[in-house]
Amino acid sequence: MLRQLASATLRATAPSTARLSSSAPTVFDKIVQLTVVDREGHRHVLRGLEGQTVADVLENNVELFGDDVLVTSPSKPDEFEGHIKIPSELFGTFPGSDKRALETIADVNDVDTHSRLASDVVLSRKLGDVLVSLGKVAPWKTL
Repeated sequence: MLRQLASATLRATAPSTARLSSSAPTVFDKIVQLTVVDREGHRHVLRGLEGQTVADVLENNVELFGDDVLVTSPSKPDEFEGHIKIPSELFGTFPGSDKRALETIADVNDVDTHSRLASDVVLSRKLGDVLVSLGKVAPWKTL
């Protein structure tokens, strides 16, 4: 009788356990699409994870854009930094980066209100797909 009761209890709880495990978040739930427009105007659709910065995604795709997209970060020598431009719709989400820091890695004439440090733009599922374009960097400034 105890075996029958235990067997019936296990059968009753097994489906609910399966439902719980299937509702757990997966890597797919954390993927964010990032569209990067390169300097020639070509669009590249990349995938990053929620919480990653655009600098992280660019670093993982350096073979696609080349070495001149990222420079050594002036504030964190073990990390990379990039100059990107965001559309006006994202100004409220990503307030302006420190202008001095931008001018440290980028050509002063290329820095404008759309300019941001790539490490300041963090991917989020709430934002949905993010569109950025690459700004010019001056690698010799951080050597």
